[in-house]
Amino acid sequence: MSGDTSCADHEIAKRARHIAGMNPPGGPLVDDITYSSVDGASAFTHPLCINTYRNGVVVPGSEQPAVGY
Repeated sequence: MSGDTSCADHEIAKRARHIAGMNPPGGPLVDDITYSSVDGASAFTHPLCINTYRNGVVVPGSEQPAVGY
């Protein structure tokens, strides 16, 4: 646990597993995290965390609202 969101913990663990050469059969993205609001609901989806990254890219819908106009 990083002290960040569970979404961030998932990404950190996935990167560490890749660096250690311990990816599952099918590659590093075969068991990637899915988010119900972006990928559709299922028994395995996760709620979207704020400032969520998936594979180094911000997941749509997780950006903070613009302020200061």
